[in-house]
Amino acid sequence: MNLSLRTIGISLGALFLLGILTLSIRSLSPDQQTVEAPEAGSVLAAFTLVAPNGTTPSGVIARAIISSGPECPALTTVHPGGRVTVTPMKKRLPPATAMNLFNQLTACSAPIPEGALQARVLSSVIPASMPENAEDIAIFGDSGCRMKKGSIQACNDSTAWPLATMSNSIAKQQPDLVIFLGDFFYREVVCPEDLFASCGGSPAPAALPFNDSALSWAADVFIPMAATLSAAPIVVVRGNHEACYRGGNGYFIYMDPRDSTEDTCAPVLDSSGQLVEAPLGFTDPYAIDINVAKDRSLRLIVIDDSTGDDPSCTPGALLNEYTEAFRSAEELAEGSDEYWLLAHRAVVGWHVGDDCGPDGGWINADVQVASFGQLAKYDLLLSSHIHLVQSMNIPGIPGQLILGNGSTKLEDDVPFSLPTTGPSFDSSHAYPPPTSGWWDVQFGYAMAHPSQNLSWQMDMQSPVGETFAECFISQRNVNCGPTAQ
Repeated sequence: MNLSLRTIGISLGALFLLGILTLSIRSLSPDQQTVEAPEAGSVLAAFTLVAPNGTTPSGVIARAIISSGPECPALTTVHPGGRVTVTPMKKRLPPATAMNLFNQLTACSAPIPEGALQARVLSSVIPASMPENAEDIAIFGDSGCRMKKGSIQACNDSTAWPLATMSNSIAKQQPDLVIFLGDFFYREVVCPEDLFASCGGSPAPAALPFNDSALSWAADVFIPMAATLSAAPIVVVRGNHEACYRGGNGYFIYMDPRDSTEDTCAPVLDSSGQLVEAPLGFTDPYAIDINVAKDRSLRLIVIDDSTGDDPSCTPGALLNEYTEAFRSAEELAEGSDEYWLLAHRAVVGWHVGDDCGPDGGWINADVQVASFGQLAKYDLLLSSHIHLVQSMNIPGIPGQLILGNGSTKLEDDVPFSLPTTGPSFDSSHAYPPPTSGWWDVQFGYAMAHPSQNLSWQMDMQSPVGETFAECFISQRNVNCGPTAQ
């Protein structure tokens, strides 16, 4: 979309002032109450992000989302012996070319001091440190309410979009860690008039070279996910819905754990003075070390595969960039007992609705070719992107687990049929057929628990916390199936 900076500034400025005076956000909690915008400077959401290794001694970052005010509140921490530390929080400023669409909410950030026992921002209590032993890890992805032409989810129905219910269930289980596998943002069209009862009140997408805004992030994330956000430190993966032309600006302002990344998706002016989307690009992979138990460590390798489309049949124009990303990621897999690769797009995900064959196809060709020969160090491939839960075992590579059922509109309910061929795009990048696989198409999340001998059990749970399937991860295989009745 090519729009002049001056024209956008005038039209959005008027709408912005009108919005401050009149806008209220429909609550996305199950009781469907209406939530008014909080007073200036008050906290809408506060949470703890897990930082890349080497970023800060504590390993965690405090992040608060406040209604716009003059200053960020301070981070208050309590340390052994009752010592109290007050740390200023720094604003993560929206890029100027985002044209005020993120000014209604301010992101405030500060590293949590090492050794903190308690942490809070104003009255909001947040996790103060990394877990001593991560014995319960909540994992999910693809959570936002799908608002796309021809595919409208009932955002106002807690059964059709159960994110708030699921968030409360996760929080009640008091996880030690949360892993979010990408795709927070889904509100890409205006709610149609004939579906107002289902999605009325959903913030409209931005009329800019991107779709998101402060209000859409409040609706898709900060209100419905409030309980989970404050429950445990959160590892965040960037999804394709956080690409720069979709929800990338909000992602880097509000959710990215790294410092000074707010401008990553800032729209730019082209040579004719038109405002256009930020260039496509990748952010660097990084590692996060987790203490699982005494004398047992897990290293998470987070890779950004958000950029580009899904060239499912042949590799696309971004193959070289993807290849370099996987090469850099593999170099980080050193010095731990176990390694999980966290990539939003599945390395070996099977999608029935694909166009590569009568029964479906493998997504994504770029990811599969780029990662070929660079997966030997990992014990598990963990992704979302496809809107279901799926496991797949292919000889010679780690088992793939997909958890893309985190409340966004699910894939069509089709029976699983194990693919008879592996991903193969040329003779030098051919995988053998899978030996086993499983899937289910229902909303939910996983609760992961370490077992003996570097193995894991993952309970697949419904939005109300009922287990419907179990996965067992051992010796680079993932074996899943429904819970015995």
